[in-house]
Amino acid sequence: MIEKMLQKDLLVKVAAVILALLIWATVIGIENPVVSKQFSVDLKIEAPEGKILETPNTMRVAITLEGRTHSLEQIKTEDIKVSLDISKAPAGMSTFPIEYVSPYAGVGLLDINPSMVSITLAARESKEVGIAVTVRGTPNKEFTAEKPTYTATTAMVIGPKGNVERVQIVAGEIDVTGAVASTTARVTLVPKDSSGNEIAQIQVDPPEIEVTVPMKPKQPAKMVAVKVETTGTPKNGYKLAGVTVSPEYVEIRGSASVTSKIDAIYTRVDVVGREAGFSSAVNLVVPSGVTMETNRVTVNVDIQPDIVTKTFSNVYVQVIDLPIGYTFNIDPAEIMVELSGRSDILAQVKAADVQAFIDAGGISPSEVRGRGDFPLPVYPGDLPAGISILEMSPSRVILTLTKR
Repeated sequence: MIEKMLQKDLLVKVAAVILALLIWATVIGIENPVVSKQFSVDLKIEAPEGKILETPNTMRVAITLEGRTHSLEQIKTEDIKVSLDISKAPAGMSTFPIEYVSPYAGVGLLDINPSMVSITLAARESKEVGIAVTVRGTPNKEFTAEKPTYTATTAMVIGPKGNVERVQIVAGEIDVTGAVASTTARVTLVPKDSSGNEIAQIQVDPPEIEVTVPMKPKQPAKMVAVKVETTGTPKNGYKLAGVTVSPEYVEIRGSASVTSKIDAIYTRVDVVGREAGFSSAVNLVVPSGVTMETNRVTVNVDIQPDIVTKTFSNVYVQVIDLPIGYTFNIDPAEIMVELSGRSDILAQVKAADVQAFIDAGGISPSEVRGRGDFPLPVYPGDLPAGISILEMSPSRVILTLTKR
């Protein structure tokens, strides 16, 4: 009887324990369920010895892990490591799986994207090339930048064979803008081809050098006027109306004993046969012992028609359309005519070419009544093209008509 009661109590106790475990597992499952979480991490790819990576050496990988909520919350992105074993990869393109080993108990890998990576390796090559540094900018106006000096004259370029073969030089720049003393700076070296284009995937050793640009003080400066001398003459009938120059003043440098004797810098321009204005860039004549930063100026030449006047006296006044049956008298019978025009054209006009007329065609016989005086305007005859009447004196004359 006692044994049966003990056996019955034991079964109850075992059942109670199992039930408690089930309840505990249920509570744990509710409070700390199994979930998944995605992390974005960097995959760094290192080329094996003797080879160069031609594809990017860093990429982003999405890692999805699965585990209890509390466990996943303890994981930091920087603690997750992914790798790619390319230690035995040949030259050319190959595809490799991304590897991940979880260091966390109870946390497993659910997904990795991408799971495979294609890389391209090339044979590692190197060669020695020269260094060239360009001086950029303008120093203070009282100084001249001299040839730069380097701490090295050659550098090694390392990279894929094809890229290395294209490198002709490694170049750098140093800025001396506004410098008033020797300038020293660390200059980064860039691999370039024969056309000056930068070559990618090239390592330069050393990557930078120290460059010094000495500054040399200039001689004293002096501002002087620019004067233009013309040679030749314009085309006949035209004249030189004026000359301007830009800039009007230039700076010269030299010893005081030399520059003190110089008041102007000269240049020349030829106007032979010109019939229109023009502009021309011309060189300045640099005196001995003088240096100049401005060696060319722009000369603007104004060429205009050469307009002159010419006076013709004793020009007979002629009558046109005289009424039939009448005689006439003109007072004065001669006038003065002053012409204006281009000199070459006016020079060809002779006295015989200059005429003057009055028109009597509008006078009727009834107005005359045996004799009549009529003040009439004087008209010029035909003149060459380009010639104009400046003055006729007098401009009116008296026509006297008498019936025969």
